[in-house]
Amino acid sequence: MGSTGPDEEPSPDEPVEPDALRVGIELAQVIDAARELLSHDDGVEHTLELIVAGAVFSIPHVTRAGVSLLERDGTVSARAPSDEVVVELDQLQNTLD
Repeated sequence: MGSTGPDEEPSPDEPVEPDALRVGIELAQVIDAARELLSHDDGVEHTLELIVAGAVFSIPHVTRAGVSLLERDGTVSARAPSDEVVVELDQLQNTLD
């Protein structure tokens, strides 16, 4: 396999690595699904859920995710957690000094 510079496109004859191709296809599918779903006005929580689901689906070795919101009083709350472990981790942050 030849190398290409940063501004060069790979040759159409060069094989694409299977993992890179799979991740690229999955990412394109997530982006397409998010574009479709975000075209509807379903609110902030729904948008956060889509972002979290997309992260879990498309980032290798990620099995849990969430968005942590730092409240004005300094507490951390879980928004759109993928599961209870994410909620528990955010709650644990509130016990730390």
